[in-house]
Amino acid sequence: MGRPNCGRPHRLRAVAYLTDTYLPQLDQKRVALLSNLPCSGFLSWTYRERYPNAAKPELPVKDYDVPSELLEHRLQEWAGRTEADAVVCLNVPPGSPEYLPVADYRTFGRIAEIISSNPRFRLFKEWQEHGCTISLWLRQ
Repeated sequence: MGRPNCGRPHRLRAVAYLTDTYLPQLDQKRVALLSNLPCSGFLSWTYRERYPNAAKPELPVKDYDVPSELLEHRLQEWAGRTEADAVVCLNVPPGSPEYLPVADYRTFGRIAEIISSNPRFRLFKEWQEHGCTISLWLRQ
């Protein structure tokens, strides 16, 4: 069984480096993992590798073919019922060497903005790596 990836096997080392940026901050918290790219399997796998005894991470975005309003509604609904103590969002914008045009960036690039507007979470830290932004929110 190989390592899941975000779509470009030759980019795996760089994407793995991105997960190494935030994983030490999670300390086995109940976590939700989000990205504007369909790589939830990879994000989940790296978290489970690091914290094998932790609860399975929540993956609130699985459908990448939805309009902006529906995505916002789903994320707000999820945020109202989540058990997560921490939320990680990997934002890979156009122009990043890791970007793949597999979803409408205008819609999915707003994930961090939507989470930031939720009063249940506060932005704890952001990293800029490989042209990507990794955001970590903690429950208030």
